[in-house]
Amino acid sequence: MIAKCNRPFNDSEFIKKCMLAVVNEICPEKKKQFEDISLSARTCVRRTEELGTNLIFKLKEKVSKFDCFSIATDESTDVCDTAQLLIFIRGIDFNFNISEDLAELCSLKGTTTGEDLFIEIDKTFKKHLSWNKLVSVTTDGGRNMSGINKGLIGRINAEMVEERHEAPMIFHCIIHQEALCCKVLAWKDVMNIVVSTVNYIRKNALAHRQFKIFLEECDAEYGDVIYFSEVRWLSRGVVLKRFFILRNEINIFMSEKGKIVPELSNEKWVLNLAFLTDITTLLNELNTKLQRSKNTMPLKCLVTEPLTKFAKLLGKDGYLESHSRNIYHKNAVQNGKSFLHIYNNPQNKITNKLNTAHYEQVKENRSRLKPIIDSLIFLGKQNIAIRGHRDDGSIFDDSQKPTENNGNFKELLNFRISSGDEILKNHLLSSESRATYISKTTQNELICIIGNLILKNVLERVKQSKFYSVIFDETTDVSNISQLVTVIQYVHKNEVYEDFIGFLDCHQDNYKNTGGEVEPKMTGEIIGNSVLSILKKLDLPFENCVGITTDGCSVMLSEKCGAVKTLKEKMKNAIKCTCFSHALNLSIMKGCKIKFALDKISDWDDINTASKASYLSKSASTGEFILTLTTVSEIFTLTSPVSKLLQSKSQDKFSATTIINNVISILKKKRENSSNCFNKIFKTAENQMANLGISIGINKPRLSEVMKNRENPQTQSVEEYFRITLFIPFLDNLLYDLESRFDEDLMSVFDLDVVLPNIVKTKSIFDDKLKLENKIKNVINQFGDLVACEINIPRDIFESSIIGEFELWHNYWLQEEQLPSSPLEAIKQCDPDLFSGINVWLKILITLPATGATAERNFSSLRRVKTWMRSRISEERLNGLALLHAHRDVIINHDEVIDIFAQSNR
Repeated sequence: MIAKCNRPFNDSEFIKKCMLAVVNEICPEKKKQFEDISLSARTCVRRTEELGTNLIFKLKEKVSKFDCFSIATDESTDVCDTAQLLIFIRGIDFNFNISEDLAELCSLKGTTTGEDLFIEIDKTFKKHLSWNKLVSVTTDGGRNMSGINKGLIGRINAEMVEERHEAPMIFHCIIHQEALCCKVLAWKDVMNIVVSTVNYIRKNALAHRQFKIFLEECDAEYGDVIYFSEVRWLSRGVVLKRFFILRNEINIFMSEKGKIVPELSNEKWVLNLAFLTDITTLLNELNTKLQRSKNTMPLKCLVTEPLTKFAKLLGKDGYLESHSRNIYHKNAVQNGKSFLHIYNNPQNKITNKLNTAHYEQVKENRSRLKPIIDSLIFLGKQNIAIRGHRDDGSIFDDSQKPTENNGNFKELLNFRISSGDEILKNHLLSSESRATYISKTTQNELICIIGNLILKNVLERVKQSKFYSVIFDETTDVSNISQLVTVIQYVHKNEVYEDFIGFLDCHQDNYKNTGGEVEPKMTGEIIGNSVLSILKKLDLPFENCVGITTDGCSVMLSEKCGAVKTLKEKMKNAIKCTCFSHALNLSIMKGCKIKFALDKISDWDDINTASKASYLSKSASTGEFILTLTTVSEIFTLTSPVSKLLQSKSQDKFSATTIINNVISILKKKRENSSNCFNKIFKTAENQMANLGISIGINKPRLSEVMKNRENPQTQSVEEYFRITLFIPFLDNLLYDLESRFDEDLMSVFDLDVVLPNIVKTKSIFDDKLKLENKIKNVINQFGDLVACEINIPRDIFESSIIGEFELWHNYWLQEEQLPSSPLEAIKQCDPDLFSGINVWLKILITLPATGATAERNFSSLRRVKTWMRSRISEERLNGLALLHAHRDVIINHDEVIDIFAQSNR
């Protein structure tokens, strides 16, 4: 009883005295027995600890039966400034019994970082909990709790990954969120007056006594006002409610004291006070309800629980009658009746197509829509904004100002009418205002239909080709919305296509998976699952995907939780294809990290703009800077056209590999002949300095016998010094990075290059049977099932026959003098009947993307479609316009658009 009532243990002796006094009056003969009872403070402490040990044992027994559980944690400081960590556990067992108990109260003597909190929670788990049953964690949202790297949540996620368990769901306590929302209602113009008035009354003892006496005399509803406390959740609502009820008495009292509060006589301010009082009172009621335990209402019998007692099935209070009175049962019955009514009474369709008059009416109605559809297609393909300042109303409304912008769509319709389009003119003049089909709602519907038809056209080609590769990337648009772009590369009729599929708002698409609590972070798993959901909606089989390309960031390519890893778990035949453009740019950026004058510029300390400009001018005029710039420029003359070529459309993997090999070969030659190459660079730099009128020249830095922080070549020649310290390290770093990024496996295109005619004829791979068999085996391991399924033979037969097919392919090209320059030309000369397996492998090789430049190009398209003037465009409208702009070559069938539009409900 002492422990439950939270009383001091010393009270036990007082309780014993009370018990003896009662016993002495009621049953004196048993006084001796009560006197022998030990109720000292130490005894109470010991017995309370024993009770606690027993409760812990029972808790362990209950927890061991949980199928899964969640924990809720919070941390606060007690009166002794000791941080206390509360850990609550909520679990459910096999019989759906829900329990919620205090698992541990941990004292933190030192810091309260996320690591400290995790250590205490880990100790609790080691006592009687298991990590594999943890499904969710709820915190107050503090940084030490919710930090994804060093916070408690980050440490728990890391522990779950280490234990190879699925990461728990993370929730922000809804009561804390509600309290944070309340803080938005600051309303300082109201709260400042209320707080200052209350503080004046309460801080002065005499004024406080007089105010309470005044309220008693007035027979007021309340006898006093209360202080406002920012840290207490309910304080604001309680203070405002009492202040509002006593506002007249407070106004009179403050006036008598000479402290007039003019706001209390201001009707507008009193209305604001009343509004804020109502809002905070409702929020307090919500907060109080949320703090109640067992806020969930379980479904009753016949829904989640089976019927086991048939004796109470019928009757007024029987299970059936009670169930029929439940709200969820009534809603279900009503929904079922609505469904049957809609199913049995569909919308009226055309029943008499032979009726000439009706047919003519339909024909006329369709002709009215065609100029509207034509205008939308024209604006979409030209990427011209459609909507203007006003989208509603007739385009013939003379009341509008002539200078007002009605938008390109309406102006284009006016232009068509002025050019002699009588059908459109008669339609807009004769139709009712809600039947003109030029509103923004109809625009969105038509744009969505046109986009879907374009997408259908693309998907038909992809499915005919069967094999495809997916290219995706993620960026943020002008509205700070994370947009995921998806591109499909495939081979159709011996032509390579890289077709844009659409944009996806990652946050909106994944928001439902977070339970509505927090907005998800763009992790690799979320991006990967988003791509999978897109392909699944498009009905593209995962097993037909042979390549995956994206940029080189860790979110995409992480071996543990990257987007590519998530995709490869579902796409067993797909291989990761490095984007050559990203890899080349990264190598150049890494190789260009040359210090000298640029380091000086990065260390500016002065504030004045003129001095900065002067400092920059001097730094850019030094010999070291100009020589460095000339050296980098010399290399860029080689890599710049290569980078542009790699970004071209329909670039296949092998051609890109050949280009990169040529770049590496040229750089190696420059390295071998560094003296002559750098001599030209050095002379060019001297000529540039002369042309700029710089007379200082290129000088060596001061050298000493021992140098620790920079190179110290012992040479008297300035040119030789910079060749050793600048040119050679630059080339070595660049070559090393290029060779590490473009390794042998990548450059051999995962051994698929074994089928290329120029490899077959120029290399002696067929002389080494073991090497040939290893290469073929590697290709079979990756694509064997796919190829065998495509040519419709068992895999074991395919493996035994492919060697002979390669020998025929080898002999065929040994007799040919002119070889195809690319895999695309090779597949045109590959007989699919004679070389069935090689034909499929060539198709796979061409399907593999060389770069992700197409995704980047579509980001540029996104910036043109979704501009600052159109930042609130919906996702459906955005995708429709983007598909129109990206697939300008696709011919839109107007009749098909009208057919789909006619079937929609309006």
